[in-house]
Amino acid sequence: MDLKPDEVIWCPSEDDLSYLIILKKTAHPPKDREIYLFYQVDLYNRLLEESSEQEKDGAQEVLELWFPWSVLGALNHRDVRHPKFPSELMHGVTMSEDENIDLWKRELDNLFPCPESKVSQEEGILYLKDLSLESWLGQLA
Repeated sequence: MDLKPDEVIWCPSEDDLSYLIILKKTAHPPKDREIYLFYQVDLYNRLLEESSEQEKDGAQEVLELWFPWSVLGALNHRDVRHPKFPSELMHGVTMSEDENIDLWKRELDNLFPCPESKVSQEEGILYLKDLSLESWLGQLA
């Protein structure tokens, strides 16, 4: 994935690029976890839009094989192509403390407030070039 000319990378963690999001150059960084999660949904939707059918099938396989039933059971829509899937995953799923996605979300509380990105634009762009729908989901599984 490439950045558009009016976009910048923003990441509240210097150690974990899975927290990276894309902002418009004129946008302010998210002030809290809930706003931040909307940006993650936007990133997912962009990855979905840029993915081939084969890549979408691979992402569906990651969801079905790598995510525990406690996560899948909490989703109303278990199809990576469904428009509500990323919002449900980001905003609706809360499980036990030992599920990766829940740990990832709870760590967000330790990362805010964060007025400036902890990752350089160059580092973020390199990360984005290798990011796919499948790898995005794999980070949370």
